[in-house]
Amino acid sequence: MPFKRQYNQPGILYPVSNHALSVTDKEFASVAYAFLDALPRIGSGNPKGISIAEAHDNMPLLVVDRYLVPKGKRPIVSPSVTNPETAINDFIRLARTPELNSDHIEASHFERWIGDAALEKLQEYSSKFVQEVLQA
Repeated sequence: MPFKRQYNQPGILYPVSNHALSVTDKEFASVAYAFLDALPRIGSGNPKGISIAEAHDNMPLLVVDRYLVPKGKRPIVSPSVTNPETAINDFIRLARTPELNSDHIEASHFERWIGDAALEKLQEYSSKFVQEVLQA
């Protein structure tokens, strides 16, 4: 057999963390575009593609940080956590701060977007890339 078909199994959570150091808004726009554009193409065979995992309230499990000084806890969940409920709760706990229950956190030299706000921020940067680079 020359190759083996592999599929992403429904319900499996794949933790992903991307980090870009010292990038401009224009450079980050290309990263946002590449990330969002790659989701429907990940995997081999058919069906193809994955989506961003969501919590029970349909909140995307997504965080975008922009900082000069890292603050707050990094919402990274270990792949060894096999219970999806535990992984989702850990992610949300690490993403939010106890004193603020908001999807947008601002501090000195630090900004964080969580859930829908993070997805909207990525889509905003992605659109910026399309307008300024692909359609320029």
